[in-house]
Order: sequence, then structure tokens, then C-alpha cells
Amino acid sequence: MCKRKRNSPESHLNFVRELLRLRANERALSNSGGFRLLFAKPKTYPLVYERFDAGDRIIVAVNPREKYATCRFDSPVRPLKIDHLSGEATLKFCDGQLVCRCPGVSHGIFKTCNLNTCPRSM
Repeated sequence: MCKRKRNSPESHLNFVRELLRLRANERALSNSGGFRLLFAKPKTYPLVYERFDAGDRIIVAVNPREKYATCRFDSPVRPLKIDHLSGEATLKFCDGQLVCRCPGVSHGIFKTCNLNTCPRSM
């Protein structure tokens, strides 16, 4: 790989580095973290799942289609704060549900917390 591509923020190498950094820094993404599907329907995107461990919660949305995708689903806990960690997708709490919007061929990784688990630094 040439040096120019390797240093590009959009390179696959830097994307993988970003994911590895997130995994190292977020307890919910560890091997011991739990897994729960939040939105998964046949032939429908995005696919949305949650990883969790000891109060830490990460929501991941993936849209492999070329078309824009939106979904609404019940939140496992009522998040008071949603911190966008990676990707182009958005996640908002609206009328008691989470709403995820993903451009074509995109992802989103979000850290969520409620009043009892939200650290002051978030």
C-alpha cells in the first residue's frame, strides 16, 4: 500500500484501526459483552444490534444496501444521551423510540446511557 493511501483518513486501513480502537476502549465491545438484536427484518435494512457489558451500551447500525434506510424500534433502556462514535448513520430518541437513519452503504456506532449509567465525561 502506498504511503499516501495509508495516511488517508478514508482508507480501509484507517477504518479498521478506528474499529480496533473502539473495541479496545469500549467494554461493551469486548469478548465478554452481551449481544441483542434491536431491529432485524427479512429483506429490510438497517440491521441494528446492541452490545452491552456492566452498564456500558453500544448500538451498531449497518446498511449494506445502496439505498437510504430508516427504522424505528423500542429502546432497551431509555437513553438520555447518545454519543456518536463512528459512521455516517444517525440515531435519535423520539416519542419513546429510537430512530436510526443510514445513508446507502453506511454504518453507525453509538454509545448510549441512562441517568444511572451516564458518566460525567460523556
